[in-house]
Amino acid sequence: MTDTANWRERGLFDEKTKRALEAGDLPLKGASIGKEAAVRLADTKFWEGQSDLDVASFQLFVAELCMPFSVFHGAVERALGRPVFKHEFAAPEVLRIELAAKVNAAEENKNQ
Repeated sequence: MTDTANWRERGLFDEKTKRALEAGDLPLKGASIGKEAAVRLADTKFWEGQSDLDVASFQLFVAELCMPFSVFHGAVERALGRPVFKHEFAAPEVLRIELAAKVNAAEENKNQ
């Protein structure tokens, strides 16, 4: 399990993300759709025409890879606005939290 308390202390989350984590509203584990469903979904190339944020958000919260890793990797990098090293995908909960914080911050900026 990831030490999110340490991240909170270091100020790496916005308030909305902190509240979601504390309430247990932010899933830290990807949902399984099953291998066969993932293969069928990948065959549709559903990611084509989707935003990087949508592709990254979908794949980060599904346990099975439903697209080529290079597509997923590129979408996550563009959505987060930074290079993402391959070893970071070994702890997807960290990327999920970072993506949620980025989305929450963008929403707050839009509402101001």
